[in-house]
Amino acid sequence: KLLAVRLEAGRVLAETSPDAMTVEEGVKLRTALDDYVAAQRYNGDRPESWLNLGNLNLRMGDVEQAEKDYRQALELAPDFGAGYLNLADLFRYMGRETESAELLRAGLEKQPEDAALHHALGLSLVRREDMASGLAELRRSVDLAPENARYAYVYAVGLNSNGQAGDAIAVLEKAHGFHPNDMQIMQSLAIFERDRGNVDRARYWVDRMIEVNPADQNIQQFRNSLDSESP
Repeated sequence: KLLAVRLEAGRVLAETSPDAMTVEEGVKLRTALDDYVAAQRYNGDRPESWLNLGNLNLRMGDVEQAEKDYRQALELAPDFGAGYLNLADLFRYMGRETESAELLRAGLEKQPEDAALHHALGLSLVRREDMASGLAELRRSVDLAPENARYAYVYAVGLNSNGQAGDAIAVLEKAHGFHPNDMQIMQSLAIFERDRGNVDRARYWVDRMIEVNPADQNIQQFRNSLDSESP
């Protein structure tokens, strides 16, 4: 009966196959989706509303309409970082990687300090095998948002893949200071150290992981595999 509940239910269930619902449920979902679209269009002077519509249409498989919605969001607010991110991601999904990178650069002209745009551009450049430029953008995202664990992890993986394991470890150790219980960061540190032959240091990071999650058998197996290696 509450509109807010119907809107959220419609958004979350938008991708549900009709085969997974009864006829009555399908009618309710259609009504909820209509309410959601109406609510977004009522606030059509805000770029966030068009972004929401774009996301909805993309989830429902209407790629062409999603692109129009994202472009409308940017027309309303040319400095709307999320609009650039979502449209660029749509281009990537469609195989338009060059356009994706160009759009992200356009967004950075409007929002040069947007860490998310730098991160996305870095990934795009790496996918296009421009590793040097990609790593530079990924580094910039970490510089702008050092507390973001995901940015640090992705940058470190890129560095390690580029033969810069020492730099990758330094990035992850700094990120560990912000996120001392992040398992992905500690696991990467352990793997990178092991691959460099620093088995003792790898054990250190695995032991930290065990402290955080002592019941995880996969971590214990990793620790056992390190014990079988030379010091």
